[in-house]
Amino acid sequence: SDNALSLFTAYYANSLAGFIANSNPKIVATFARWKNSAGSREALLSNLQKNTELKNMLLEETPWVMAAKDETEQKRQIALLFDLNMQKNQAETYFQKLLKLQNADGSFSWFEGMSGSRYITQEILLDMARLNKMTGKSVVGSQQSVVNSALTYLDLEISRDFAELKKYNPNYQKENCTGNMQLFYLHVRSEYPEIPLHESAKEAVKYYTAQSEKFWTDYTLYGKAMMATVAKRNGKTQVATDILKSLKENALKTDEFGMYWARNSAGYFWNERPVNVQAAIIEAFTEISGNSPDIDEMKIWLLKQKQTQRWDSPIASVNAVYALLLRGSDWLQNVGKVDMKIGNKTLESQTTEAGTGYFKESIPVAEIRPEMGNIIVSTIGGATQSRTPNSTNIGWGAMYWQYYQEQDQIEAQGSALKITKNLFRKSGASMVPVGQVQLKKGDRVVVRLVVTTDRNLEFVALKDLRASCFEPVEQRSGCQWKEGVCYYQTTKDASTQFFFSFLPKGNYVFEYEMWANNAGTFTSGIASVQCQYAPEFVSHTGGQKINIVP
Repeated sequence: SDNALSLFTAYYANSLAGFIANSNPKIVATFARWKNSAGSREALLSNLQKNTELKNMLLEETPWVMAAKDETEQKRQIALLFDLNMQKNQAETYFQKLLKLQNADGSFSWFEGMSGSRYITQEILLDMARLNKMTGKSVVGSQQSVVNSALTYLDLEISRDFAELKKYNPNYQKENCTGNMQLFYLHVRSEYPEIPLHESAKEAVKYYTAQSEKFWTDYTLYGKAMMATVAKRNGKTQVATDILKSLKENALKTDEFGMYWARNSAGYFWNERPVNVQAAIIEAFTEISGNSPDIDEMKIWLLKQKQTQRWDSPIASVNAVYALLLRGSDWLQNVGKVDMKIGNKTLESQTTEAGTGYFKESIPVAEIRPEMGNIIVSTIGGATQSRTPNSTNIGWGAMYWQYYQEQDQIEAQGSALKITKNLFRKSGASMVPVGQVQLKKGDRVVVRLVVTTDRNLEFVALKDLRASCFEPVEQRSGCQWKEGVCYYQTTKDASTQFFFSFLPKGNYVFEYEMWANNAGTFTSGIASVQCQYAPEFVSHTGGQKINIVP
C-alpha cells in the first residue's frame, strides 16, 4: 500500500533483486524454470495449498482460503521480480513515491497527510544503509539529500530529548535515562559516520553514548544487540565484547533450532518483533566476531520460523533477508541435493524441484517393510544430517504413514505438536472422568482438549470428531478468546472445529460441553490438530468406546 514502510520495502526488494540477479545468475535461471516449467508449478503455490492429501482438513474448510491466494500471488511476483528489465524502473518508481512522504523537516510520514514519524524515519535510514552495504553502493545522488535532511531531523529530535531530560530530571547523570528510541538513533547514526552531526546534537549524542556503554545490562535483547554494534564502531571493543559474551551466555542451542534466545518473544512494540531482534543480534555478531559458526546457527533459527509461519510484516522480511545474506556460509550456492535411505531402499526422485531441491515420493503398500522405520538422511557429500561448524547444508522434510484403522483402536500420536482428549461427566460444579462413572442418556459431558506446541505456529486447525451419541450444547459458531489466544470455533454435523491464525509456543486447554442424547455403545471420535502451513506438524488422540445407558 502507499505507506512509507511498504514503499521502502518495495524499493529495497527491487534493488536487492537486481544485485542478486547480477551476482547469482543461477538464481535467475531457477525462477525462469519455475515460471516456464509445468513440473515446478507447485513451487509457486502457498504452503497452505501444498500437500492437500496429507492434511486433515481441506483448505476450503478453513478461514484461510484468501491467505493462500495472497501468498501464491506473492510467490508468482517473485519470478517477475528477477526480470532485469523491470527492476531498475520499478525501484526508481517506488523511491520517487517514497520521496513524496518526506516532509520539509526531513522526517517521513507513515501515510500522506500524517505528521512525521521518528520511528519510521529511523527504520528507513537503517535499512537504506544495510541495503547499500549488501550491494556495495554508497549514498549518492538523490539519496544524498534524502539522507542528509532525515539525519538533520533525527539530530534535532535527540537534541530535544536531551534538553527536556535536563529540564525535568535533575538526576539524569546518575540514572539510566536512555530508552529504545535513543538506542535506535545511535544505531542508525553509526551507519553514517561520514555525515557530520548537527551542532546542537553533539552533547546529546555524547551523553546517550556514554549511557549506553554504562547501563547496557539493563537493556532488552534488541537494545543490547544495537549497543554492541555501536560500541564496536565507536572503538569501544571491550564493551562490545562484554555484550556479546552476555548474549552468548543467555543463548540456547539445539540441533533443530540452531542458536536463539528464549526471551525473544513477540510483543506489541517495534522493538519486540522476534525476527527483527534476531537480525540485530546476527549483525552484532558479524561486526564483532566476524564470520563465526554462531552466525550460521542463528540463521537456522530464522529459517525455522519461516517453516511454520509467514513473516509477520514487510520490515520483518527485509531484516530476515539482510541477516541471511549478510555473513555466514553462502546458502545461495547450496545445491540442495539430499540422499535418503529408508531401510534398504534408497529414494531417488526424477522430479527434484529447481532451486529448492524439494521432492516427494510415495511408497506403495505392498512394498512397505518394518525395516523402513529406519531412515538415514545424507547430504551430497555423504555427511549425515548432524551439522558441523563448516557445514553449508540445511533442509527439512517429513515422513508420513497413512493407513485405515477402527476408530476405537487408533493410538495417540504427536511430537513437537501434541493433543490429548478427555471426557468428563458434569454434575453441578463437579466433573468426573467418564471412565469412573456410568453415563446415562441426558447427562452433560465436558470435552477437554489439551494442546502442547514447542514452537510458534500459524494457521493451525483442530478437529474433534464427536461420537454419534453426543450433541453439542453450544450450536453457534464464532470467535472465542481463551487461554490467551483468539480462535474461531464452529460446530459441524460430526465434529467441532477450532481455527488458530497464530498459536504461540505453550500449553493450552480448550473445553466445550455436550449432551448424551442416545443410549448404546459408541466409538468416540479422535481429536486431531495440524499446522496447515507445515503439515508435518500434526498430532491426534487415540480412540475409545463410550457406553450410555437409558
